[in-house]
Amino acid sequence: MLGETAADAWVFQEALDFARFENTQKLEAAGAFDSEILQPGNVRDPESFEVHRGKVGGYRDYLSAKDQRYATEALRDLDPRFGYNSRETTAV
Repeated sequence: MLGETAADAWVFQEALDFARFENTQKLEAAGAFDSEILQPGNVRDPESFEVHRGKVGGYRDYLSAKDQRYATEALRDLDPRFGYNSRETTAV
């Protein structure tokens, strides 16, 4: 392992705890992120958070089928080095 040591389990647990949906929302509400896009428009409105529901694929509840197809096609045009246009990306 070229002099590397295995990470302790607590390191991974800390990362998991930090990334938990509830914690991310709490941090967003507190203005902990140094990015305007990660600031809720209204802390009393869960829909105004960047991480507002924690539902994988939740965008489908907001975008029309036409908009979903457009997004899928746009993702296919991105540089493959970033992994956004994988074959797993499916159209509606």
